[in-house]
Amino acid sequence: MSAISEESKLHLRESTEQKIEEVTKEVDSLYSLLRKMEIVRSLAKEKGAELNLEGIENLIKFRLLIGLLMLDLASCIRMYSNAKFQYEGLFAAKQVIIIINEGYKTIYGYLQKNDHNQVKTAQRNKSFWIREIGKIIEYDLPELKNEYATLTKALDDYSIVDFDNLKKQRSLFVHYDKGTIELYQELSELDIDTTFRKLIPFLEIMKGMFAFTDTIIKLYAQKTEDARSARQKEIEDSILSFNQFKNEHNEKLIQEFQEKALKLFRSINN
Repeated sequence: MSAISEESKLHLRESTEQKIEEVTKEVDSLYSLLRKMEIVRSLAKEKGAELNLEGIENLIKFRLLIGLLMLDLASCIRMYSNAKFQYEGLFAAKQVIIIINEGYKTIYGYLQKNDHNQVKTAQRNKSFWIREIGKIIEYDLPELKNEYATLTKALDDYSIVDFDNLKKQRSLFVHYDKGTIELYQELSELDIDTTFRKLIPFLEIMKGMFAFTDTIIKLYAQKTEDARSARQKEIEDSILSFNQFKNEHNEKLIQEFQEKALKLFRSINN
């Protein structure tokens, strides 16, 4: 069971200078807004009204996912930095393997091969990064093609990591009934230094995506300048129309949603 080098520790500390508190506040804000959207949509449905925010809602959910992955990885680094015993470091490394495995699969999807050793891209093509973000870039924001291509290449290059081995490790670390001897052997051979080196480029990709989703929101709004005023008024009127649903039980909830929703759309259009 090898320990991580001091050089790698230093690199990890530098790579996690991303303000954790700032990301946490952003994640909390995104979650709060999504919850209010769900509640207000339910209220609207009861009254026969409809509020279509699916596009922005899906983008917010994707941004929330990226933020959570960043926080998870940063927490693993802090966990290892504060470890007193070797197994605490191994536990942090186990979590890194699980997070990278599940995060990459959810964001971009694994490539698979059929019985004829041909690459299957079905799962990747269904990923939000390809299906939704890629479509926005291709049809609405072609000026972001280079940045999108850079991040996509980073995801492709990251696949040089031995994902078959990662998946095997993940299975053992999550499902303890796979074999006690096999689990111990895997832990005995786990190289903490190598594991955390795999974390660094993945965390950098997450940081890039977090910033990129913010850019998409702002530029997408700018791209629709001609229709912006009319659409903004329509959206604001729709949000304000929820005044008719207010009563003594939900007035505060609806008011908070209206303020946050108006602030969001006005910030996008400024």
